[in-house]
Amino acid sequence: MIDLKITDAMISLIRTALREECSLSADDAEIIKSNLKEIYDISRRNDMAHVVGYALQKHGLISPEEPIFMGFQKQQYLAMYRCEGMEYEIARMRELFQKEKIDFIFLKGSVIRELYPEGWMRTSSDIDVLVRVEDLDRAEVALLEKLSYKKGMVGDHDRSLHSEGGVHVELHFTLIEDERANLARDVLIEAWDHAKAIDEGKHEHQLSEAMFYFYHIAHMAKHVEYAGTGMRPFVDLWLINKNEEINVAARKELLSRCSLESFAHLCDELAEYWMGGGRSLSDTGKRFEVFILNCGIYGSEENRIAVSKNDGKGTVGYIFQRMFMPYSSLKKAYPILVKHKWLTPFCQMARWFKLVTGEKTKKAIEEIRISSTTSEEDVNSLQAFLGEIGLREIKK
Repeated sequence: MIDLKITDAMISLIRTALREECSLSADDAEIIKSNLKEIYDISRRNDMAHVVGYALQKHGLISPEEPIFMGFQKQQYLAMYRCEGMEYEIARMRELFQKEKIDFIFLKGSVIRELYPEGWMRTSSDIDVLVRVEDLDRAEVALLEKLSYKKGMVGDHDRSLHSEGGVHVELHFTLIEDERANLARDVLIEAWDHAKAIDEGKHEHQLSEAMFYFYHIAHMAKHVEYAGTGMRPFVDLWLINKNEEINVAARKELLSRCSLESFAHLCDELAEYWMGGGRSLSDTGKRFEVFILNCGIYGSEENRIAVSKNDGKGTVGYIFQRMFMPYSSLKKAYPILVKHKWLTPFCQMARWFKLVTGEKTKKAIEEIRISSTTSEEDVNSLQAFLGEIGLREIKK
């Protein structure tokens, strides 16, 4: 379990990195100096170690003699390197799509990065860009032929590609993901109706303030419901809420259509508590904070398995479901199935071979262990918590 005193001190440290007017208390500084290894582990699990490392050096709380110093510094260098690579590819895509007359919208980290004091402070694993469904094939061909991208997995809402430099791009043709946060689909399907060109006559568009906020909340809801999420989306949310042109009425209208008002309010509350450093949390907010801090950036395996077992199939049913991956999921790993569905059994066997011969073997064994020790009480407890935070209605 997470030590709240340590995480509170670490969050105060992050706050000083993103807000120049904030200072660090002597008590927090002492806790930080005494728990550098723990802070490194927590911050890295939340993909915030680069920001924490920057703040530690800023306040003189770490020296090169510390065993963990190189760990923090490595994360900063990696963040800067990844940021440079992504900004380079964003510029290339922007120029290409403009030339090819393809309407597009950059999403998530590509936009949120601009809200941080320094772009490298907001890391991301890929570049997300939305094009109109009728332009999807043309956009993909342009990236493959004009920028020498390589094809990756085919998803239910996007196509993955990789630049020559190794940058991963997700070319979205919809913001809706099959069987994930389904009630949000009624709003997300209208994304282009809530977008406008950045410059007249140009093809780059941006989502309205309300839709950008809604998409961020819906994306958080998807992750929290599925397995949990880490701290970074809340830091993002606080920065999004600093926008001076917030359209409260428009936000509320979109959220109410999808029963996400309670969840959004709770996320706003926790984001403000952490980054604003102000008022205390409600009782539900306190439970939500502990839940998030115990997740990590990609959630926890325990939560994911508990949610998956909620269909009443039990451990045996869960293992069977994991062994025989549905076609809709399998085709993402094996794109050849899109045109040759008859190869499904062979791809299932290829997947099993990887599980028993590769590095995924330990993960598979760990999944079975967690599934067998996840009780019905654990499953019911998680579902009750999802109801408490306003996500029961978007449960699959």
